[in-house]
Amino acid sequence: MLFENPATGATYTQWQGLVSLENPIEALAPTFGQLTFDGLFGGGVAAIIGVLFAIFSFLFVDMFDSIGVLVGVGIKAGFVNEKGELPGAGKALFVSAAGAAVGAVFGTQTVTVFGAESTTGIAEGGRTGLTAITTGVFFLLSLLFTPLFLMIPSIATAPALVMVGIFMIEPLMHVDLSDTKTAFPVFICVAFMAFTFNIAYGILFGLLAYTGGQVFAGNARKLPISTWILTGVFLLYLLLEIFFN
Repeated sequence: MLFENPATGATYTQWQGLVSLENPIEALAPTFGQLTFDGLFGGGVAAIIGVLFAIFSFLFVDMFDSIGVLVGVGIKAGFVNEKGELPGAGKALFVSAAGAAVGAVFGTQTVTVFGAESTTGIAEGGRTGLTAITTGVFFLLSLLFTPLFLMIPSIATAPALVMVGIFMIEPLMHVDLSDTKTAFPVFICVAFMAFTFNIAYGILFGLLAYTGGQVFAGNARKLPISTWILTGVFLLYLLLEIFFN
């Protein structure tokens, strides 16, 4: 019998084609440990600036993706206190940073925490690391059946993602949207996350909108120095993104 994978177009002539038993050592060989710093800062000033901008871009995206997800998931799980603080956030960010570093060694894309999947787990009652460990074990087992899972069309996951969106937008109920100075940056933040498919960009434009709104409202002197520093860093990043891309 002939089987076709609708996602990739690949065909299989045997039932064994649905199960992949590749040697993981051989599969990792082309990318594992292939990092090199040769020529990283060579090639002139323009090349060095480009490398530094790339490093800063990865740092920016990874850090604020992680922060955005941790805050959203922490609120959903009830871990955020009345001051808006998330106890143990430093440890969680360290794990995220370690994941990004280990992912680079293995040659994968940047590894960050996943908000959508975490939110659905929390909605089902998951509150401890055991939920994540169990999910990770099943992911490892799923590597053996990758061709079979690839036969599932992406449209089949759409209803689940709609529910994930409902879970993630729920914390907006606790935001005072009657105050324009609050509602405007919140709207900008949510809108840019959706339109750019990037949590980091949502945080970037949300903070810029917050700072701008406070300035126009005459509250510039009330803004803490940390907000001004982040605003300056975000503006610099935005300018570099425009001129170098």
